[in-house]
Amino acid sequence: MFFKGMSFGFMAPNGYYSGSAGQREIRNLIDSGADSVALMVTVMQDTFASTRMYRDFIITPSDDEVRETIRAFRKAGLKVMLKPIMQIHDSTHRCEIDFPDSGVEMIAGVVTDYWGEWFKNYTACMVHYARLCELEGAEMLCLGCEMTGADKREKYWPPLIEAVRKVYHGLLSYNTPSWWDYDMSQKWTREWFKLLDQLGVSVYYGMPEECTTADAMAEQMKILADNLEQASGKLGLPVFMAELGCRSVINGHIRPSDCWHNRNDFDGEIQANYLSAVGKAFYDRPWWTGFFWWKWEEQQERPYFHQPGGDTGCTIAGKPAAKTFRDWVPPVR
Repeated sequence: MFFKGMSFGFMAPNGYYSGSAGQREIRNLIDSGADSVALMVTVMQDTFASTRMYRDFIITPSDDEVRETIRAFRKAGLKVMLKPIMQIHDSTHRCEIDFPDSGVEMIAGVVTDYWGEWFKNYTACMVHYARLCELEGAEMLCLGCEMTGADKREKYWPPLIEAVRKVYHGLLSYNTPSWWDYDMSQKWTREWFKLLDQLGVSVYYGMPEECTTADAMAEQMKILADNLEQASGKLGLPVFMAELGCRSVINGHIRPSDCWHNRNDFDGEIQANYLSAVGKAFYDRPWWTGFFWWKWEEQQERPYFHQPGGDTGCTIAGKPAAKTFRDWVPPVR
């Protein structure tokens, strides 16, 4: 199964998917040339050190509107990867979720299993959304996104995956963070990844400043492709880009994930060339099963994105990359 996809609804508040703005963007995404969508649902916890997560009445879309949105995309012929994504009210990144190991008793007789408690609650969260995926026939469920502190806790993931598979019979994936070049010496792979059906990676691969054409970027991308090929072979899994993005801003290709420091003017060609380069570098790799571009619409207000030439964020609607995306024909897998 190959995905020419878009990420949709990051930080979408409760009511967005069923409201007029969300319905308009659902139609626009369906018309974009995508054959797949990563549909996001925000799950909240209060701080990086909280062990409980929950559906927030303001930030989390309701189950009903998520189900209706899955139906709308699937009715239009798009494949759906449901992607519950953790956000933290204290504004730390989800990769910072971490706890002390249990078992050390500084006070005799007092043992606190922080990770056990967190995974108990996170398993309940994933099983909940797995049931929803099963009801609506979503093609894939992503079990987490960029949670570096949690994904290295090897012993907790197999029971979680087992619990999810009891209620959901579609594909399972996980979105491992940006390791930039994914060199195997970085030791970013986990044994539990082998229990998945496909592994998703976040790709915001930086380029030398002088590499501004699609061909030059593609040559650089081949290094990334070679590294991911090694990982695919080691894990015995297909690999796809659960996130792939680059801003439409001057020098956006140098650090594509930088949404805070790069305040340059609009440059739509850089973004389009970056997207084109991925297709050129990965097209013939049989283990590569596609990408979900980050992202279709912007839910967070960043005033410095609004430049005279256009919006400098990762979105592609109305930019040169929109045509690049529409025209690109995926390989047959």
